[in-house]
Amino acid sequence: MTGPNAPDLAFPDDTPVNHEAPKPGTGFFRDELESMLTYHTTCAPCPFKSALLRLRAQMIRTGHDFARVPSRRADR
Repeated sequence: MTGPNAPDLAFPDDTPVNHEAPKPGTGFFRDELESMLTYHTTCAPCPFKSALLRLRAQMIRTGHDFARVPSRRADR
């Protein structure tokens, strides 16, 4: 039974939004990724939003529904 304090009844502002870039190797399904992007509609391009937008572009380009954050190069 769901009570008034259940997670699915939380207000959108109550959910903490992570703005740090996801760790290399972290994978996302497309629907999960697009859902997370809705939490970043009002923020400037933070590292998390930028990484998700790059992954979404990769998914669209390749036709895949899953992508992983690539490893960071040491020379960057």
